Formats: sequence, C-alpha cells, structure tokens
Amino acid sequence: MSVCVLVPAGAGPALARALPYRVAELIPGQPAPRADLAAGETITAVVTAPGAITKTALAQLLASPERNTAWCAPLAGDPNGSDSRSVLAVPAPVYTFDSRALHLCGGLDTAFSLPALAVDAQWRLSAAGVPGEQRTTALLETGTPDLDTTDYLRILTKNLSPAYQLEFLAPLFTALIDHPIRSSEVDTAALDLARRPGNDDVPSLPVPSTTFSGAQVVRDWSASLAGLEDRHAAAIAAARIPDRRLPHMADFLDRVWASAGIPAAERDFLESAFADVRRDDEPSIAFAVAASDTAARARFEQIAGALSEPLYLWDPESKELSERSADPAAPFQAARRDMASAVDTIAVTYILNLPARAVPWSGTHGVIIADVTTANLTAMVRTDWVGVTGTESVGANASVLNETLTVADRVITADTAQRDFVLGALSGNYRLDQNTYDDDHSLTSLVAQENGGIAAALAALRSPIHAYERVETTQLYEEPGKPGARKHPHLRRALRGLASTLKGERK
Repeated sequence: MSVCVLVPAGAGPALARALPYRVAELIPGQPAPRADLAAGETITAVVTAPGAITKTALAQLLASPERNTAWCAPLAGDPNGSDSRSVLAVPAPVYTFDSRALHLCGGLDTAFSLPALAVDAQWRLSAAGVPGEQRTTALLETGTPDLDTTDYLRILTKNLSPAYQLEFLAPLFTALIDHPIRSSEVDTAALDLARRPGNDDVPSLPVPSTTFSGAQVVRDWSASLAGLEDRHAAAIAAARIPDRRLPHMADFLDRVWASAGIPAAERDFLESAFADVRRDDEPSIAFAVAASDTAARARFEQIAGALSEPLYLWDPESKELSERSADPAAPFQAARRDMASAVDTIAVTYILNLPARAVPWSGTHGVIIADVTTANLTAMVRTDWVGVTGTESVGANASVLNETLTVADRVITADTAQRDFVLGALSGNYRLDQNTYDDDHSLTSLVAQENGGIAAALAALRSPIHAYERVETTQLYEEPGKPGARKHPHLRRALRGLASTLKGERK
C-alpha cells in the first residue's frame, strides 16, 4: 500500500522531503492530481491545514490510514483522547480516502476552496457507499476551522436533488436575510422609505456592516449556480444512496445552521413555518405485496412490525396505495397523497414475490429490493417448458423473473439453493460485473440470504444502496491524460477504460 498526499499550493516541497510518499499540490481551479493506482497508491490523503500537524506526525498518521476518514484534533478537555464516530462529511485538517472509490465518484473538485473540497469529497464517498468517519487523534495539534456558510450551501446544492434542497434552503435563506437585519436593530421602515423613488434628497441611512451579511451569502451562492450545474449532474449520477436515506444528514444540516450563527429558537420557528414544503415526515420506504399472497403478506407484516418509521404499501391487485405512521402498531390507511406525488419521497421499494412490472415506479425511482424468500423459483421456471419447443425459447415466467432481477439492486433469498439459483440468473443477465466482485467477493451485497428470520431484509432496508452498475460516473475534476479524464456514461465502461489504460492499450 502506498499513499498519494495532496497539499495546498506552496506546501509541497517541504512535505515531499519529509514523507516517503508522492506529494502533489492542489491548485485552485486546476484539475486535481490523482493517485496512481497502477503504482499501488490505494490511499489519497488530503491535507487542508499543514500547520495543524508536524511532518513526523503526518507520516505516523498515514502509516495506518482509513478509507473515508476526517482526522481531527481531540477536544480541549481531553488532549490525549481518541474516538471515532460515523458522519456524512465534516471539516478537518487531514483526510484519508480510498483512491479507487474517490476516482469512481468523480475525484477532487478544485472549484471549491481547499477545506470545502475535502468535505465535498467525503460527502460523495459517503453517498457512494463508503461509510464516512470522523476520528480524533493526538497527532493533530490544533482544532479545525469551520467552513463558511457559502461553502456549505454550494456543497448542498451540488450533491442534493433540487426538490430535496428546497426543504432545507427555504427556511435557511429566510433566516440568513432576516437574522442579521434584526440583530443590527436597523429600522427597516426608515430604510425602505430612504430607498423609495423620489427620495434622492434623503441622506443615506447608516447601517452596521453586518446588516446585509446574510444577503451577501445568498448572493455569493447564487453567483456560483451556473458553475455547479455540470458538477451537480455528475454527483447525482454517481451517488449510490438516495438523498432521503443519506446517513447523518441531520448532523450536517446542524453544522450549516451553526455556521450562519442562527439561534436554535429562530431555526425551530422557521422550520415550523415552512412545514408545508418539508416532506421528511412522509414515508421513504414502500412495500409492494399482493393481498392474496398469504406467505408474502405474513413476511411483510413481520418486517413492517420491526420498522419504526412511516411506510407506504402498494397492492397491485387493488391498485391501492396505503400509508402507516412511524408507530409499528398503527394500521395502514389510505395514503394522503396520490401515487404521482408519493413517489417523490420513495427512496426504497421492497417487492415481495412480485414481478417488478407490478410496481409502476420500479423502473425509474429509488433502490429496488426484491424479496423472493416465499417463492418457489425452480418450480415457477420449470412450468415454462410445458408445451414449449426449440432450444432457444424462454418462457414467460423466466422472462418476468429476469426482468425483475435486472432492475433489483439487492435480492433477498431464503436459503443457499435459492441464492445459487438467483446468482445463476444474475450471471445470465450480465449483472455480476468485475467492479461488484472486486468490492464483495461473496456477492452478499447483491444477493443476501436469510437464516430463518428477517435480519437480511432489515439490513437491506436500513442501508439501501444502488448496485454498482445502476450508477454512472464522470471524472470531471482529475488531471487530463489520466484514466477518467473523459466522460464515461456508464460505470462498467469506466472500469474497462481504466483497465485498458493500466495495461497500456491505446483507445
């Protein structure tokens, strides 16, 4: 294992002499250097604050790096403390990232400031299924400065879908403009009169410099929107975890509000005032099960009873969408929204012994989990061959099964025999690609097996993730002439391009 160390402009020569690794500088606005995977640089380290750590301590830290970790100084009250917690993304003086995963989710975006660049990278790695971590270490000598609010807003805008952004930005923008004006105690009525047409002879009304600081933040954010468009498309295409299931999103939003200096009471008031645009109390998980399928229905009730969050239920026989509150004991009732509106918040669809075509939105929306534990797949496919002639014929049941397995991000099976059957079917559909196998040799991330209970089902629901071939990757930010410098519309093609380049083949 080797490490590629990326540092601020000007800090490279000194660190290069002190570290046994390749050191490259991050130049704002220039394509970021990338790790040389062929040379074994499996870890990319980003140092955002070289003054926070000595060269010797940095070498010691990089001797045992992690895949997606922000390294921070201990709290003042515990200078020798060392702990770890899961995060979406946090500011830090030093980061260590998995080089291959970082490459696949786009690389480092040097259009951001250096601290924001690393936070954005950690977010995208977390969204790609590499768990984010914040770890404290006594090797770091100073604390971590926070990002400014504009950087946080740019990261949110780049990495979240517009509809989901609206739920957070509407109350936040109101607070950004309102709070500084009220805090400065400016008479806004007098200010308004002084700015009316015809009042040119009215002297300018003096106001504190902080009065419009929030409006300046919104202006700076809006000025960056045009440059974020392509980068937003790349980030959304490479994300494997749906927006509404991103881990630790609430903690990240707390940091955004804190960076703006908005008191908790004002935040609570404004978020309540904008409750109509927020949909986080609506289900993000939808089950699909036929009312007439007794075995599948019983399994659904067992799984739903173990989930303490709102749920949707789709019955393909009655074409009815029902809804349950977060209380597992609550009954399902008619959904508050029609299907067209409800699917906007559905991030995970759990299908029990049904073809994917029975769920109207299954081909276009969210993570799809296919549960076949109650199905007799062998018997179902065997009946296809009754009265069928010709060696190339594929029966209707097999076609429907293949169709379902084609769109499924994860399949839940009952036993080893059923799992082997599904793996064979997936192989026939060319689903077992090299990228999936490299990360998971046993393929349990694609086909999970129950052991008489619902553990595999609950694990899939609590950590939903798109299969590798469901996402796209576009390496927009890396230096030209390297693998990934051109757009790859599909992950599998990206991996082929990477392999060919490493072998020295010409394009």
